[in-house]
Amino acid sequence: MSDSNEEHLHHFQELILELSSSNNEIRNKAEQNFNNCKENFPDLFLTSAVQLACRSQVSAVRDMCLVLLRTLLGYSDECLWNKITKQNQEVIKSEFLQILPNVDDTVILKKLCDAVSSLACTIIEIEGIWGELLELMMNWSDSPSELHRKMSMNIFFQLILTSYDKLSDYDNMFKELFSKGLQDGHPEVRLSALNGMTSFILVTSDYQEYFQQFIPNMLEILSISIESNEEQTCRTAISFLTEIAEAIPDFFRNNIGELVKTHLEISKNSNIEQSTRFMAIEYLITISESKPGLMRKQEYMLPELLPLLMVMLSEKSENKDWNLGEEYDVEDIPAEVAAEALDRLALSLRGRQMVPILFQELIPNLLTNQEKWQYRYAGLIAISLVAEGCSKNLEDYLEQILEMILPGFSDESPKVRFAAANALGQLASDFEPNFQKTYHETTIPELVGIMDDINNPRVQAHACAAVTNFVEGSRKEILAPYLDKILPKIVELLQQNNKLVLEYAITCIAAIAQCVKEDFIPFYDVFMPFFKDVLNQAVTEEYRQIRGKAMEAISLIAVAVGKDVFIQDAELVINSLMDIHQKMDQLDNDDPQILFCQQAFGRICKAIGQDFVPYLDAIIPGLIEQAKVKPTIIVTDAEDDSQFEGDEENWDIIPFQNKHIGIKISVLEEKSSACYMIYNYAEQLKAGFYQFVKPVVEEFVNLLKFYYHDGVRIAVCSTIPCLIRCVSDYHIQTDKDNTEVHELFRYVFPYFKEAIPTEISSDCLTSLLESLAKSIDNTGPNCMDEKMMEQIYDLLTHVLKKFMERREERAQGANDEDYDEEEDERLSLENEAEAPILCQISEVLGSSLKQHPKEFFKYFKELMGTFHDFLNPEMFPNDHKVALCVFDDLVEHLKEESVQYYPSFMPAMLMYATDDDPNVRQAAAYGLGITAIYGGDVYKQYLGDALTQLSCIIDANNAKELENVYCTENAISSVGRILRYQTENLADQYPVVLQYWLQCLPTTVDTEESIHIYNNLLYFFREDGQLLLGENFSNLPKILSILGTIVPGRVTKLINEEIESGIVQLLSTMQNEFPAEVMKGAWEQLTDDQKERLSQLVN
Repeated sequence: MSDSNEEHLHHFQELILELSSSNNEIRNKAEQNFNNCKENFPDLFLTSAVQLACRSQVSAVRDMCLVLLRTLLGYSDECLWNKITKQNQEVIKSEFLQILPNVDDTVILKKLCDAVSSLACTIIEIEGIWGELLELMMNWSDSPSELHRKMSMNIFFQLILTSYDKLSDYDNMFKELFSKGLQDGHPEVRLSALNGMTSFILVTSDYQEYFQQFIPNMLEILSISIESNEEQTCRTAISFLTEIAEAIPDFFRNNIGELVKTHLEISKNSNIEQSTRFMAIEYLITISESKPGLMRKQEYMLPELLPLLMVMLSEKSENKDWNLGEEYDVEDIPAEVAAEALDRLALSLRGRQMVPILFQELIPNLLTNQEKWQYRYAGLIAISLVAEGCSKNLEDYLEQILEMILPGFSDESPKVRFAAANALGQLASDFEPNFQKTYHETTIPELVGIMDDINNPRVQAHACAAVTNFVEGSRKEILAPYLDKILPKIVELLQQNNKLVLEYAITCIAAIAQCVKEDFIPFYDVFMPFFKDVLNQAVTEEYRQIRGKAMEAISLIAVAVGKDVFIQDAELVINSLMDIHQKMDQLDNDDPQILFCQQAFGRICKAIGQDFVPYLDAIIPGLIEQAKVKPTIIVTDAEDDSQFEGDEENWDIIPFQNKHIGIKISVLEEKSSACYMIYNYAEQLKAGFYQFVKPVVEEFVNLLKFYYHDGVRIAVCSTIPCLIRCVSDYHIQTDKDNTEVHELFRYVFPYFKEAIPTEISSDCLTSLLESLAKSIDNTGPNCMDEKMMEQIYDLLTHVLKKFMERREERAQGANDEDYDEEEDERLSLENEAEAPILCQISEVLGSSLKQHPKEFFKYFKELMGTFHDFLNPEMFPNDHKVALCVFDDLVEHLKEESVQYYPSFMPAMLMYATDDDPNVRQAAAYGLGITAIYGGDVYKQYLGDALTQLSCIIDANNAKELENVYCTENAISSVGRILRYQTENLADQYPVVLQYWLQCLPTTVDTEESIHIYNNLLYFFREDGQLLLGENFSNLPKILSILGTIVPGRVTKLINEEIESGIVQLLSTMQNEFPAEVMKGAWEQLTDDQKERLSQLVN
């Protein structure tokens, strides 16, 4: 080496040392010189770094250079390899090849090999194979030095991980190398071979079966490392096996028994470090998730694993600060690991095997163990953890489970009482609404009772949380009778002024108001002043969460009680919120008040409607900017997650090849929230939102393919048809034509056309199709030209084809050797999850036919055969429903021209009118009525059977139950349509059917059909009043009772203004023309509520 080179190396070494100087001035100057040298003299820089990395005697310099080289030689934007001469490239390669065999320090050699691996990957990507390195590594694989053998495995692992697509010609070499390594006599070499083999079989399936023969060798790594107390080696090996279990679980099929046994032994061995045992548990959980059917066959696993998890779950510390809240909880790692494991096991393996083990022995034993509170706590928490996953096997035993939980409410330990409340809340969530319907008398008093536990605010808070869970799945009529018990108790909790209790109590009040709606009005003046005080006085940082919860409660109560009640406080509340909104730039980015305030504005808008329009200028521009925010993305090496350290919960970290892609969750959630709030304003205000349509739609159409976050896409899908409606309503109000409406639809349509075929999320695809259907409907007639209609047809054909392919793929799962009852349930759930896609295909089809009945019918007709096939009894109930709806649309939009197709679908309409599935029955019932309108004399052949089937629906014992009532009211509506449009064909039956129909009224649930039902009621009064009234006005009390139930329309939503006006005229006619004593007799039979409603209407 020349003197000048020596001098330069000396200066470069000094520069490297100065980079670590504690003197800021020296370090900053060194960084400038370092960057200058790297940018302007890459040859000198890189050759010097390599020489110092290979030969410097100063360890700090050598280590720093090795770290730098891994980045500067790696295939990335920072790589300098292409910026240096070919001659220096050869010098560097030669330097590495010379030094590698002469390093015997394990740490130095590993760092050196990492740098060489980075360079090898770069050379492969740019130039081709670095043959000399491959030759050296193959020689090392046979070296007597275990260190060389291990390093050769590591380098080949890196090459496969980053550049396998360029190395596939070397598969046989990798196969020999790793198979030899897996049989090596040294555990560390076998571990490195296992790492390389894992990477190899994950990138190519060709050799998976071949390497299965070495699974015993892999397991031997575990046993030897445990015996020799090399637990880090054991943990690393388990991590590789877990990676395989997640990606290709079938790899372990032939050895699964031995693998399960080995991992069970490790997890149960109390002499082993906890972290090793927990990794063994993780392997068992992971492969259970990946291959549940196979793992359910290992019937010995759960009887051994579940008792272990229950013991771990009970390993809870005493904690004097427990009552201060969750953030003060002690980190009980065994209990946390067990909790996650139980939850995941239940969700994957389901309950057929788990429930008997847990609920017949383990949980009862824990709950009756008076030795330590931790046991009873664990038993109750276990119920909460497995309830969702085991729900199918637990739903018939809820009463027995409730009997296990209830003693916990009087337990001497507050933590057990807490766990009892938690278990009840979880059951209320997992088994809604049946749990609320069946067990409200048992559960609500218990939860209200522990709200008195003033010495344990965390118990009180969790009682509120459990009531919230109960309320969120409850119906108004179930909860309303308990308001006088629950709400006064919560008033007491608010007066305690404990932050933890306040937060949960406020949330509970908001949930109750949301459930009972106008029934909350008597309590409005009790709670609203308190919330306004919180809003205006709880301004310090420690109360920001509670202040946010108050915003949420105020706005939810506003929606519940309605504009007439809330308007007295609306201006004051909005001004307070606007003051917060205008100061948002002064708040911390993570301040919860920001989101609470934005959401509160949206709900208040819903409550007061058009009165909110003046505030939009202050709100919408900020939301549009928030919706424009780009995702925060960081890409790191797979082995370097330091940028996420301590903040992992705020990042969605996606492994990809040898990288980790981090996407910041909070940014995506804020974007999604902004999109949802814009949707809310557009949906509520319609024409009042017109001024913002253009900037919103220009941003939103591009978000239809925003694949970073499903919530954003779904919100955008919901918004687009609302924007069209905004423009449409604005033009109606201003007497303009619909040109701008059509232009808007034609602007958004190409974005639908691009997004729909590429969407992979079932929920998002459903939303896209629904959005398209509503957009077509909101645009109105003649919204599409011929090309667009053809494109609609092509889209639907594509989606339908892919839908059927996925269904067929799931059907093939029945042939899987692990297919069992739980797997059948899982596949059924997947089919159910995709069912809405088919529903929305039919909606797009129906909307297109509605707006272009003649022009679109040729495309509609092409798909009729497919939907006719869906009527086959062997198809799914949802298929039957959708097919019936498609034929309903055919009749509704083609009217009399559809009659020629009646023979192809009317037999199915009649058959499915008494189907077990209420949704199928509803579609058929509706169809039997709509076909009566346009069927004329052709309908006569179906008339008798139609009335018979409809009466079966109406007269069923459970006809009025929630799951059946819509079907029932559709059937009642159809009987009314038959009466009106098939009068002549009914002949002598007409009076009998009319009286039957009248006795079926009132209908009070289906607000869409109620308009048709009560319009027909007025029609029959005009045409056949005497027949309807009956002999001697015998039906008058019934008729007045019906009218007293359905008015006023603005409250009941059962009638429109036109029908209400007709009812007023009818009542006037009755008062003027009917005998006074008849009217009086009928009036006296009404309820006080009915009398008041009718009196107010007439007056």
